Formats: sequence, C-alpha cells, structure tokens
Amino acid sequence: MSTKTVVSLFTGAGGLDLGFVKTGFEIVFANELEDFACETYKYNFSKYHDTSYLKCGDLENYWNDIPKNQTLLIGGPPCQSFSMAGNRKGLDHSNGNLFISTVQHLPLINPRLFILENVQGLLTFPDGDNNPLQIILSEITKAGYECIYKLFDLSEYGVNQRRKRVIFFGKKIGDPINLAGLVPRISSTSALNVDHLLKAIPAGLEGDEFSKPNNVQRIFGQIIAPGENLNSILRLGEDEIKNRLLRKGLLDDPKLPLENGKPRIPKRGQDIQRLDPYKVAPTMCFNKGTTVHWHPWINRSLTVREAATIQSFPFDFEFKGKKLEDKYLQIANAVPPVFSEVLAKQLLTILNEEK
Repeated sequence: MSTKTVVSLFTGAGGLDLGFVKTGFEIVFANELEDFACETYKYNFSKYHDTSYLKCGDLENYWNDIPKNQTLLIGGPPCQSFSMAGNRKGLDHSNGNLFISTVQHLPLINPRLFILENVQGLLTFPDGDNNPLQIILSEITKAGYECIYKLFDLSEYGVNQRRKRVIFFGKKIGDPINLAGLVPRISSTSALNVDHLLKAIPAGLEGDEFSKPNNVQRIFGQIIAPGENLNSILRLGEDEIKNRLLRKGLLDDPKLPLENGKPRIPKRGQDIQRLDPYKVAPTMCFNKGTTVHWHPWINRSLTVREAATIQSFPFDFEFKGKKLEDKYLQIANAVPPVFSEVLAKQLLTILNEEK
C-alpha cells in the first residue's frame, strides 16, 4: 500500500484536499453532501486526476464504501453548532453529531492517522458532561486512537487571513509516529494585507460575480470607510453621519431609512463590513452568502474571485453552483489550500523520516 493515501470526508469544494494533492498524496475516496460543491470539486480536480472516487450525497449511505486501512483520513465536519456565530447547540445538533459519527467510524475505516479541522468555538464550551471537546476526545480513545489538538491562527502559516481553526492530529494507539511532529511550525513569511492580495489578481480576472446590495447596503455602504462597518458609523454621531450622506448626495434619497426624521442605521454591523486594505483580512465568513465583506475602495461586496483569493485558492480554481450564495458558501467553508499544503508537507516530512 502507498504510504500517501487519503480518505476525505466533508470535502466541500476541496480546499483541504488540494494541499494534499499538490504535495503528492493520493485521494482514494471523498464525500460531499452538496451537489454544487461536488460539481466544483470534479471540475477543478479533474485537472489532476480522475475523480470517480468522489461520492456525492449523504455520508450515512457511504460508510461501508470507504476504502479501509489507508494512511490518512482528513475532513472538516460541519461547524455551525460549535461556531461562535452559529447556533451553539454543540452535540445536541445534527451537524455537531457528525463529528462524533466520524470518530465512531474510525475502527471501520481504520486509517493509520487522521487530521480533522473545526472552528475555535469548539474549545469554548463550559466544562461539564455536555462539553463537546471532552466527549469527542473520549470517543477518539474508545475508537482506539489518540490525538492532540492545536488552535491555529492561519495568518501565521502563510494564509493572508486572520482565520483561527482547531486541528486534531490523531493516530492509532501504539503507532510509533510522533504526533507532535505533525504540527507545523509557524511560517517565517508574513501574511499579506488586503491591498497586496487584491492588486495581485490579474486585470480582468476579478470577475463580476458579487452579491447585489440591498437598499441599506446601497445607501450606507457608500459612507463606510475602509475598516468600518455599520456599528462603527453608529458611533460617529448624528452630525457626522448626515455630513457623510450629504457629501455622497444621499441625504435626500427617497429610500433612506428614517426614524423620527433622522437616518436610521440598522444595528447589524456585519451587514456591511468594508475591508481595511492595509491589514490582513479577517475570517471569510459569509453567513450563507448574504453578508459578504465589502471591497476596500469600491462600493460593492467582494467578488467570488476576490473572496477566493483571500481564502488562498489559486486563480484558476472555479466555483460552480446555480446560486451566487452557493459559491460564497463553498469559499467560506473551505480550509484555505495554502494551509492544507502546510499540513501535508509536514506530514510528508514525518512519513519520509520513517523510511
């Protein structure tokens, strides 16, 4: 058996897979629920190899089809139930239980190692019988594996984004491999700011796929400066808000929301968040494609290509889907390929040292 075979679960558009493929690992099985993400995966990964190993549909239908005894299992089980921005239902939600289900199927799949990714919110539940982290670690032990986990700031590993994710590194109990050796060192290369990233996109490639602004965004987006959001301008004071609207010719706009004759700004800062061009980008998190970050200089949201670039996808990686929000969702949910490649190279180094 090759020492570089990979089973990929909750594959999405393939951000995690891409780094391993580029490093020389062989994907032997992948599964993704959403049709549009499967379409994206097949389109892009067919450039590298045949993708008939990808099974699209509910993972519950495929557990017994997964090739056994492979080198590595990778995946990012759905994170909404753990996310600070999600429902925080933890393992009481069906999505949260998918992490447990994956761990419980480890004896069936029998990989030598696993690398699983999730949001930092998984580490923030209070101690107690229902603490998801403790339950997951207990189930890993029951499955015959041991693991370590680490919270990563991906901007320290070559990703041009302040994205924090927890990674679980696991192995069969008794396996001689050093789990701590799988944890990559912080990169010596500093993350680029938004200005550098967007200017690096070849002219004409930035695309015209972006979410059209609603009325609130159309008006107030024009008066939000780089690095500001709706909450920021709420703190500016009535006179400054009026002056900004006046300078843009918006004070008399018939669709300007008013309350007691004054501009009414919604108290939802995330509805418009204009990126600061001179800082590293924040986490690309788009709330199902409805609250995409705004361009630093242009009065619109980031295009699909711009968002994908910040998420470290290569320029030739295309996102499929009939709806624009489906494309944004794939980008936001993905593991940035640059970080995936860091993980893959570190693992490859450790595997090669065994020879």
